[in-house]
Amino acid sequence: RTSDATNFRQALTAIHSGAINTFTDSLSVNGVLRVKPPPIADVELELPRETRVTLAQLRSGYCSRLNSYLSRIDPDIPNTCPACNESPHDTNHLFACPTNPTHLTPFSLWSDPVETARFLGLPLDDLDDNESGIYHPNGD
Repeated sequence: RTSDATNFRQALTAIHSGAINTFTDSLSVNGVLRVKPPPIADVELELPRETRVTLAQLRSGYCSRLNSYLSRIDPDIPNTCPACNESPHDTNHLFACPTNPTHLTPFSLWSDPVETARFLGLPLDDLDDNESGIYHPNGD
């Protein structure tokens, strides 16, 4: 029975991955990059799920840790960076904020997710609770 459950899980994962790949291959332009995105580096699979979810949200620009996103939901939240007060506080700004310089770029979300997660202060393993990242709009 364990092998049946394992086989089922593997089949479900293959179906899900295939559907995601088909969908992403059909996309022509990413809203953050403004070009067709590169493949996501396989090393991302070594990161905790919570971190992978946040990276995926940042790739889309729809992340609750960005004031550009939050201000669309709640007009009382200003679309400015909490660190430098520049606008907009979006994914691209995270890599260009003068208060936290980096060699990374938005493309790094795809090409170097581990280093990007480290830069953003995201957990790098399941034991890492370091969420003191630069992109927290309200210090959360």
